[in-house]
Amino acid sequence: MPDFREEIKDKIMSGRYYRFNPNIDRFWAKNKVIVECSEERYLEKTVQEIAEAEGLDPLDALMDVLMADDWVKLEFYKHSNAMVGVDTFAVDDKRESWYKPPSYPNENSYGGFARYLRRAVVETDTLTLEEAVRKITGSPASKFKLRDRGVLKEGAYADITVFNPETVTDRGDQVEPRRYAGGVPYVIVNGELVVEDSKHTGRLPGKVLRRE
Repeated sequence: MPDFREEIKDKIMSGRYYRFNPNIDRFWAKNKVIVECSEERYLEKTVQEIAEAEGLDPLDALMDVLMADDWVKLEFYKHSNAMVGVDTFAVDDKRESWYKPPSYPNENSYGGFARYLRRAVVETDTLTLEEAVRKITGSPASKFKLRDRGVLKEGAYADITVFNPETVTDRGDQVEPRRYAGGVPYVIVNGELVVEDSKHTGRLPGKVLRRE
């Protein structure tokens, strides 16, 4: 996304993220050597050398190197202690901004976990389905000491999401994020059916969770 690249570069040049700002460290591109990359022409070269060879600004050259290995960020999912969450808040699909131009929540508010399951399991085979589910249910519940949450067992709270692993996906984008995930026909919260046939039933059985 060229416009997003320019936004990142503007932030860097304005003084944010000083490590890549040539006004603060004029040698940054000469000091960064690429030691692992699937694109062999980048290996053992500095960012400066790559930029000169490709006729690019050093920041664009660095972004091209990062783009060459999209799988790298998925590797972090494999760590046994890795957990996955989204930094967002709960709003429905009717949420409107009071301001013009409008400001909407990030699309993760509606499909973050569905996107994670699609990318990590279906598209890249980075995790098994069981591993992927554990990292968003049992593992965080255990870490934050939420008793009887994140597990399927007798006596535990019935928080259950039924989804199709072949079709689960996010549907929102930056232009219109207010679209719910696909491939999720049923959701049960505290034993009550909240989503049925992919539609909200109107029930609100959720509660604030407190650690032990």
